[in-house]
Amino acid sequence: MIERAGVLVFRLPVAVEGLDGFSAWVGPKRDVPVVCLLGNRRIGYRARYTVAEEIGHLVLHSSLRGTIEEAEDEVKSFTGELLLPEDSMRRDVALPVTPFELGSLRARWALPFSS
Repeated sequence: MIERAGVLVFRLPVAVEGLDGFSAWVGPKRDVPVVCLLGNRRIGYRARYTVAEEIGHLVLHSSLRGTIEEAEDEVKSFTGELLLPEDSMRRDVALPVTPFELGSLRARWALPFSS
């Protein structure tokens, strides 16, 4: 979906301890957004989280204001809301949460069953 929106996404077969990916604005005018996933891990949920986190950095932090820790906290809030919007989940999740309920949510939210 983000590739259709114009973001280039690459997987680099390079492992960097503690880093799953990075993003940058590239090109002569710095107008091309790029997300790079690192390593050979193919765990779907982890890749989705990393891509969402990097989209957050592209949207929120084209120029860093504040500390790196503040930027990371901000992007984690963005990522959580992008992947699991609180208002929608409060509306869709009925208590008690059961495996059956989670299965119906998976179908409604079109989540894949495998990575």
